[in-house]
Amino acid sequence: MHDKGISVICLDHHIIEQPNNYAVVISCMDGVYPNQNLCGAAVTWLFLWGYCFNRISLFDDHQSFLLSLLDLVAIATISDIMLVTNEDNMYFIQNGLSNIHSEALKAFLQSQEIPLNDVTIEHIKFKVAPLISAMIRMGSMEEKTLLFRAFIDDYEEFDYEKRGSLSVETENIYDRVVRLCKNAKSRQDRAKQKLLDSCQVHEYEHILLVEYQDSKPSTLTGLVANELANQYCKPCFVYRTNVERDENGEAWFSGSVRNYDGSPIESIKDLLSCVFQKDGFFQGHDNALGGSVLSPTPNDDAGFFADMIEGYIHKNIVFADGFQNAAIGEKVYDVDFEIDAGDVDAGFVSRMTFFDHYSGYGFAPVTVLIRGIQVDAESFKTMGKNSLSWKICGDGVDYVKFKIPENDVLLKEIDEIDFGFTTDKVVCIDAICTFGINVYKGVAYAQAVVKDYEIREIKEVESSDDDDDWDWDLEI
Repeated sequence: MHDKGISVICLDHHIIEQPNNYAVVISCMDGVYPNQNLCGAAVTWLFLWGYCFNRISLFDDHQSFLLSLLDLVAIATISDIMLVTNEDNMYFIQNGLSNIHSEALKAFLQSQEIPLNDVTIEHIKFKVAPLISAMIRMGSMEEKTLLFRAFIDDYEEFDYEKRGSLSVETENIYDRVVRLCKNAKSRQDRAKQKLLDSCQVHEYEHILLVEYQDSKPSTLTGLVANELANQYCKPCFVYRTNVERDENGEAWFSGSVRNYDGSPIESIKDLLSCVFQKDGFFQGHDNALGGSVLSPTPNDDAGFFADMIEGYIHKNIVFADGFQNAAIGEKVYDVDFEIDAGDVDAGFVSRMTFFDHYSGYGFAPVTVLIRGIQVDAESFKTMGKNSLSWKICGDGVDYVKFKIPENDVLLKEIDEIDFGFTTDKVVCIDAICTFGINVYKGVAYAQAVVKDYEIREIKEVESSDDDDDWDWDLEI
């Protein structure tokens, strides 16, 4: 385009790695713009606003239209995990989510039974963004084009025959996109699990190296790295064993790097860039990025990677504010306050969810240590196709733990409860929880999401049933 005399403007929000001689780069990371915490959509919106503002006739004609796009800026800001404590970002989020114009976004929210007049950051983060992200990763070009068209309100209707039905129905572009995104999410989950099962995990003191065998880069390595980093509480590098070789025949290990929530390392990108100043290449955000490292060994063993990082961390690690005493490999929670389980009811949960309208990256949801939750076999239930989650049915509040490991301690204890006539067991746990209102088939349930827990004690409780309660008179 440059060679043909076509001017190019590049709008971006990433760190400017090197000058661009072929385009005018407008980025919030240029060192001049005061706000470096914008997503790409916000940079684009601000450029259009500024462009029209400096041309009064354009501004008068397009002001209302630009304001109607704030809902798209809001979901982009949340999905790209931008700081919500930033004044501009909170403006985009609050105004965008309270004035939803996009028919595509409405369809996504309605499919999740989320009321349009009460959309929160958590709703977008956990209910909408994963569906869109899955389509971008797993969808065909035709499907991704349809997603784009839906978000620019390019309306169309399609014939659709439901599985198992002989009749053909009419499906609008918005409902079609939501359905296809859910299908893509299902395919992504299966593919991610398949990749996880094939990975070889090498755990070191401060780093997790995960190798997978594939001749082609996977679009799922970031998801896998994120899950394993948070599972092991260590920064994770997922890379291919079929290493790439450059024109000199040198081997490069390439893949995705993720840091874990609550890590004392403020920027894994800065750390890796310091360790591999000449023999590494890393692009992306501070704690979510892609990278390549040159192998110095002829047998292409990635063990050198861990050795160099471990040595650097022991000498130079810089802890993030508030985590000076944290150890890598240990999960640290910032708890707002403690409360007894007897004081937790649906009203308490409702009050805690008020902050869902403001919580996000940089301002965590209200997190509470709840002490003395009583669990027995009757109140404890497993959920999911493979029982990967459990629920404790409390007094007006359900305590839910998602994605439990196979060796979950509470599950094991409940399974071992003695169901005899004389005694029963009650497990008492302390749990770190966040809160939400779960809507299922139009009914709202108060929910405490268990982030972590520990068993305080296991008590044997005398059963109320005894021999005297039974009528032993039998008619012969």
